[in-house]
Amino acid sequence: MHVIPGEAMAMVTAHARAADNVDSGYSFVHCTVTGTGKTAYLGRAWKPFSKVVFSYSDLSDVVHPEGWSDFGKKEFDSWFDANVKPLDARKDNLDPALVAAEANKTIIKVRSDGSGDFKTLTDAINSIPEGNKRRVIISIGGGNYTEKVKIERSKPFITLYGDPKNVPNIIFNGTAKEYNTVDSATVVVESEYFSAVNINFVNSAPRPDGKRELAQAAALRTGGDKASLYNCKMFGFQDTFCDDSGKHFFKDCYIEGTVDFIFGNGKSLYLNTEMHVIPGEAMAMVTAHARAADNVDSGYSFVHCTVTGTGKTAYLGRAWKPFSKVVFSYSDLSDVVHPEGWSDFGKKEFDSWFDANVKPLDARKDNLDPALVAAEANKTIIKVRSDGSGDFKTLTDAINSIPEANKRRVIISIGGGNYTEKVKIERSKPFITLYGDPKNVPNIIFNGTAKEYNTVDSATVVVESEYFSAVNINFVNSAPRPDGKRELAQAAALRTGGDKASLYNCKMFGFQDTFCDDSGKHFFKDCYIEGTVDFIFGNGKSLYLNTEMHVIPGEAMAMVTAHARAADNVDSGYSFVHCTVTGTGKTAYLGRAWKPFSKVVFSYSDLSDVVHPEGWSDFGKKEFDSWFDANVKPLEARKDNLDPALVAAEANKTIIKVRSDGSGDFKTLTDAINSIPEGNKRRVIISIAGGNYTEKVKIERSKPFITLYGDPKNVPNIIFNGTAKEYNTVDSATVVVESEYFSAVNINFVNSAPRPDGKRELAQAAALRTGGDKASLYNCKMFGFQDTFCDDSGKHFFKDCYIEGTVDFIFGNGKSLYLSRWLMIFYFFLKNIEHRDACNSREAMAMVTAHARAADNVDSGYSFVHCTVTGTGKTAYLGRAWKPFSKVVFSYSDLSDVVHPEGWSDFGKKEFDSWFDANVKPLDARKDNLDPALVAAEANKTIIKVRSDGSGDFKTLTDAINSIPEGNKRRVIISIGGGNYTEKIKIERSKPFITLYGDPKNVPNIIFNGTAKEYNTVDSATVVVESEYFSAVNINFVNSAPRPDGKRELAQAAALRTGGDKASLYNCKMFGFQDTFCDDSGKHFFKDCYIEGTVDFIFGNGKSLYLNTEMHVIPGEAMAMVTAHARAADNVDSGYSFVHCTVTGTGKTAYLGRAWKPFSKVVFSYSDLSDVVHPEGWSDFGKKEFDRSVTVSV
Repeated sequence: MHVIPGEAMAMVTAHARAADNVDSGYSFVHCTVTGTGKTAYLGRAWKPFSKVVFSYSDLSDVVHPEGWSDFGKKEFDSWFDANVKPLDARKDNLDPALVAAEANKTIIKVRSDGSGDFKTLTDAINSIPEGNKRRVIISIGGGNYTEKVKIERSKPFITLYGDPKNVPNIIFNGTAKEYNTVDSATVVVESEYFSAVNINFVNSAPRPDGKRELAQAAALRTGGDKASLYNCKMFGFQDTFCDDSGKHFFKDCYIEGTVDFIFGNGKSLYLNTEMHVIPGEAMAMVTAHARAADNVDSGYSFVHCTVTGTGKTAYLGRAWKPFSKVVFSYSDLSDVVHPEGWSDFGKKEFDSWFDANVKPLDARKDNLDPALVAAEANKTIIKVRSDGSGDFKTLTDAINSIPEANKRRVIISIGGGNYTEKVKIERSKPFITLYGDPKNVPNIIFNGTAKEYNTVDSATVVVESEYFSAVNINFVNSAPRPDGKRELAQAAALRTGGDKASLYNCKMFGFQDTFCDDSGKHFFKDCYIEGTVDFIFGNGKSLYLNTEMHVIPGEAMAMVTAHARAADNVDSGYSFVHCTVTGTGKTAYLGRAWKPFSKVVFSYSDLSDVVHPEGWSDFGKKEFDSWFDANVKPLEARKDNLDPALVAAEANKTIIKVRSDGSGDFKTLTDAINSIPEGNKRRVIISIAGGNYTEKVKIERSKPFITLYGDPKNVPNIIFNGTAKEYNTVDSATVVVESEYFSAVNINFVNSAPRPDGKRELAQAAALRTGGDKASLYNCKMFGFQDTFCDDSGKHFFKDCYIEGTVDFIFGNGKSLYLSRWLMIFYFFLKNIEHRDACNSREAMAMVTAHARAADNVDSGYSFVHCTVTGTGKTAYLGRAWKPFSKVVFSYSDLSDVVHPEGWSDFGKKEFDSWFDANVKPLDARKDNLDPALVAAEANKTIIKVRSDGSGDFKTLTDAINSIPEGNKRRVIISIGGGNYTEKIKIERSKPFITLYGDPKNVPNIIFNGTAKEYNTVDSATVVVESEYFSAVNINFVNSAPRPDGKRELAQAAALRTGGDKASLYNCKMFGFQDTFCDDSGKHFFKDCYIEGTVDFIFGNGKSLYLNTEMHVIPGEAMAMVTAHARAADNVDSGYSFVHCTVTGTGKTAYLGRAWKPFSKVVFSYSDLSDVVHPEGWSDFGKKEFDRSVTVSV
């Protein structure tokens, strides 16, 4: 492009892209801009979304330094201003050494013909001084440079820039025999900030033949941090490229080889790069990554790359080290890649994590949906190309070609371009995938609105079938933006109304109601959704990962979501994890109360300033706030109940930035903490960037309110190697916290001391010690061996954390709650154990916890809820009796086979067992006092699986129960998968010992709509249990009959009736209105349950104990009653006892119970009774004569 002289302001381009979803733009590659005119701009903002890219191009001095002109249209700069900052605005966040180097460039020319500054690269590099601090660009002319080049660590900021039209080759024939493998490279780079552009790196040594020793021959080795390569190629055979250590970036590159041709321990991103497998190797390997431990921050990531070749089948990588980390995403893998993808290379021990977490298809197929397994095994591909070069020109024609009741995976491959059509995938056509060209993503466009189609069916693509997926698709509704004048102007881009849908790298464009996430379970990853009002709406149960929601400007009140969950027992909700909310619109809410039980969760997500500080809007429906108002109080209402010091500190936050590269306020944590004054009274958030911080950190008692906040996308490691020998055990910790109100988020605490071997004394080595009160940790990891974490003293809270170790790896005297946590036990074995008796030694026996509660009146203990204990070590105990009153509780947790069947060890301290021995007897000692029928049944368990999708033994509970013989004498556990089971169930008296066990992560709903009119009251129950020894765990019992309205006769509708003796329920819920639960007769036990209703919603004549159970009063009844107990005579042994329970609700004033029978007996103790309970507590229900005989205690 040549600029003609004479214009005051010259413009090379003016591009007319008017909207973000328009697929147009100018791309200039290997071009030149010349001229003799005045300063020219590369382009101007003619339209708001103009798109112009110059790459690998030579821009002469005629080009203005700014490059681009907004041509006076500042409003077009919104995206640029939001996403790209000028150097002055960014320089505080950049590495200052890099900023200084780039501001002071110099160029050295290397030409093999002698026309440059030097003839060889070696001479050019030798001319650069040690300690160089400026960017030195070595411009290399075309040709061959046969030399071995090394860039020492003392020479950073070097760029090798090859002629783009005649790319130079740097060639040498070094092998491992002469130099060792990593130093055999033709070019060895040990310095930081290295870059290379347009270079071919070649090792010309012969191909290894299996006969010559040490024949590995590398072309390039990058061993310094912050390296980048563009448009470079590497040629070799075995070990072509040593991607050694540090953070590296590669774009538009090419690497070829045979075995391990990308190897090392780098943390590297490869974009649009080709790995080419050379033919002839028996077993080719693309990568060999050397990550040796789980806390090492390294790995190879390949994005939009290709693996090609003509060689024999190749693996994407092999297990060179135990924690090798390699990811391929959005990449094309040709047939040269082996179907297994990865090789353990004979190191089965490296597969431990994989084996524990990922099962081969044969091992999993019984747990998978058989219809899906069959469909995926029988794929077919249909090509749609708008130019007619495929099987069809339109999506509609392609979908019409698929038969109804399709049972195979049909992949519709869609070429780039615009497809202007309204598409519908009917319910009868499951297993369809829309797969767009990743390099030219297709747009499916239509302009439907609610006026023509209704809102949900206005969508450009309507999906009603199951098992739908979409990859690389733009869904666009091109209808005009609603202006408040046109009626029914909502216009959706996509609607997913079938179950088990997934979308990857898809975008949805619209304004109001862009995406109808309608119903069913859906998964979204790497997507983008934009809109104004309710632009994600519906009643789906959906997980969004790494997805951007973009708010379009101009709306008075923007809403990201509008979720339609209408009842508390509906299993739906939107969950956004590692997502972003961006926009240039006015302040937007994350969602609104469309229905009374809307459920939306954002976690680990970045919310820009476009989000309103309140986050959520009740949209004028105050009645929908009942649960929130009952359970969550605004700060003003709560502040009198909160610690005033904490309230004051949180109201006065400050942030300190720690960056290891010097770009923050401090380079070390120690310096940051030292800067905080003693007696600090404000919340100090220390923002810590990714990287390794090798230091021993102590937060003194005099410095409360400190938060360590790590970068969630690049979690920092705080590392030290202290041991008990130097510091004593508790102070060996890498981070010692003695202050109150400490918190940590996204931090890895690492003690890198060697593993105790039984020979070194005092080898305990802690990663973290929390010794102050009111500490909390989220998404943190602790790495060590013995005594990893000293949970020392005070109240502490942990969520989504990970702790690994061998012996006593959680120890101390804290009072702590651990939620959703991983505890990892290492394989532990001492080489010096020679005798069998030594197997009882401390070192040979792994211990998760060692709690130090020394007296019964000490208020401390560890509680683990929804946690997991995993490991590859020998059998481990959950804890040991370190002190006589150690207190450890695991509940609702997954304990893998690594846990010893006994669970707990007295560690040879029999005297600590006194309380246990006095109160808990082993089965052998108790069996004479136990019901012999129960003992026999529990010793002879069997499991029946019920799955609504047909993947179990039965699809319905009724069929499972029918399969149990009358007179059954064994414990039958009916394992029930998640979902809805719409059936009326009865367990007859002749079938005792039945357990209903629901999936704890996806609790099943048993639903029916029976009423007293059809069945009588007690038999209206969805589940009727008449047998003994019944139990239920993780079950929702639902009666879906309408609420009694006072007009319909016999409208009572029970969810559950327990009429047999010795029943127990744990973590169960019962939903209904009048007479929800018939606690009929017999001894019953309930723990961690929930029961809701209006009138008499717990009724019957049972003798029952309720622990930690919530009774919830539904609003709207003139006189609500929690219980109606039916004890008719003083000598009847029955009654309801509620201990540590809660009564909640938004209904009118409710009574705890009424005098249904003359000797009703109800006791509430140690329970929280909300304002919903009438001050009198009990009602005689007009039966004054019963007031002398009933028993009521509150």
